[in-house]
Amino acid sequence: MRLLVFSDSHRDKNSMLEAIQAQPSARTILFLGDGMGDLEYAQLQFPEKDFYAVSGNCDLASMEPLTRLLAFGGKRIMMTHGHEYHVKFGRREAEYTARRNGCDLLLFGHTHQPFTDYADGLYIMNPGSANRGNSHTYGVVDLVNGGIFCNIVKL
Repeated sequence: MRLLVFSDSHRDKNSMLEAIQAQPSARTILFLGDGMGDLEYAQLQFPEKDFYAVSGNCDLASMEPLTRLLAFGGKRIMMTHGHEYHVKFGRREAEYTARRNGCDLLLFGHTHQPFTDYADGLYIMNPGSANRGNSHTYGVVDLVNGGIFCNIVKL
């Protein structure tokens, strides 16, 4: 199962659309906040896809939760924008919460810095920012029998 992970699009809806078109096998889109209008536009363009989102610090009118726990392919995933866990100052709070909830994968944004990591049984990904003025990246997560594979893709 392939998941596309976006964050911090900040009104650059075309980047998200390009990435979704480039990854036709991905049925599930995870959005980590700061650009809820971009996500809503993508949902209209791709009604056959499944979308899950959390609110970011710039999504003031959003009704989405700040943290969401999901399960796909037998793997538990924690999604968060990250500001409520102070990720600009380190990942410890977010990692603790993900582990406490029995998660296999932690996804967060907010910093606009793309990276992947694996620490003590927890896969961690920040897809960076889908905005052309920032890192202009997104994440691809493949859930397979052998485990979890996280990759950053440059737009």
